Amino acid sequence: MKYISAIWIVVLSIIIAADVGAAEQTGPTTLAECVDYALAHNPRIAAAQARVAAMASRIGQAASATGPQLDVRTGYTDSTPAPGDLRNYSATLSARQLLYDSGETSARIVLARSQRDATVADLRTLELDVANEAARAYTAVLRTRRLVEVAIEVRDQAREHHALVKARYEVGAVARADVLRAEVEVARAYIEAISAEKAEGFSLIRLLNSLGMSQGVSLELAGIGAALPPTLDRTAAMDIALVKRSELTAIAAETDAAQAEVRAARASSRPEVALQGDWGVRDNSFPPADNAWTVGLTASMSLLDGGLARERVGEARAEARVLNAELEQQVQLIELEVAEALLNEREAWQRINLAEEEVTLARHSMEVAGGRYQVGEVTLIELIDARTALSRALVGQAEGLYDYHAARADVARAMGLLPTEELPQR
Repeated sequence: MKYISAIWIVVLSIIIAADVGAAEQTGPTTLAECVDYALAHNPRIAAAQARVAAMASRIGQAASATGPQLDVRTGYTDSTPAPGDLRNYSATLSARQLLYDSGETSARIVLARSQRDATVADLRTLELDVANEAARAYTAVLRTRRLVEVAIEVRDQAREHHALVKARYEVGAVARADVLRAEVEVARAYIEAISAEKAEGFSLIRLLNSLGMSQGVSLELAGIGAALPPTLDRTAAMDIALVKRSELTAIAAETDAAQAEVRAARASSRPEVALQGDWGVRDNSFPPADNAWTVGLTASMSLLDGGLARERVGEARAEARVLNAELEQQVQLIELEVAEALLNEREAWQRINLAEEEVTLARHSMEVAGGRYQVGEVTLIELIDARTALSRALVGQAEGLYDYHAARADVARAMGLLPTEELPQR
């Protein structure tokens, strides 16, 4: 029994440890995990996937017209007062097989399949939008967290400068106005740090919302890679976009659907041939005993429909012209998105290089200004200006880096790729 109890204790300990480990796994940490989580949990994507399934069922509905149709009918009638026995019991089994319908059914199958393909392309477009939103939100959190670090660093520098000013005041080297100004700068630095922390909180809320996660979840995000020099030119990016952009795929599928609608509308007024068979029993007593059967070919054709087929053809042709115009407009929009994304990427890359040099110079300038102020060679205003310049340089460095990664996500979106996919080099 002691051994059994010990085993159970070990088992329970393992279970509890597993539960604790699962509880500590609060969510994704890398950009790829965030994107995957968003794609798996976003309710808009779930709704779009359901629409794809609904549209796929229409293909089977359209194809069902080519299969055998079997119906059964039963009935009982009676009438009074009337001479004779008018009671009637009947049961009929009818079978029908479509043999030829001038291509209407095949056109409607193509129509349903094209509509399904357009819905699949719309789903892909939504996935790209959700992934881009998650990537930008992820980048925004990292950016605001870095800006919090910058604000804290500047706040600590302001406190150090306040201590320096106070020490010089106590020995009579500066006026009390310098102490008061240094205290104002410390208070301002605290306010800026508080604002930066609030911005970080807002960015985390937006990230959790884009991922479809509950608010209040704590995420320890992994960093992002180093900035790489842009190598993709506009022509190469546009060539990829014309192949990958799901919006163009959707319009192409909708165009195919419109053309299929034209064929179906034309065929609806043309001949249809079907094989028809009936077998049944009928009698004025129950159960009915008299039975009969019939088999034959039926042919039908609309001679006059009030112009319905003609108008349906006209509507489908007009819809095709609309789609052609939308295709041209979409291509122009893609060209604009690709060009803007590439320009933003290159501009952010250039800012990164300049910001790194600016930070180095500004940090050295502030150190020099601090040393010179300590010996009375510069005023407090010059020291504050040096610290402000360093703060501005650090902010610019953070913004340049994370703007670059956000721009990279936009470049991928413009070309029809997920932000986690590797961008082509040429």
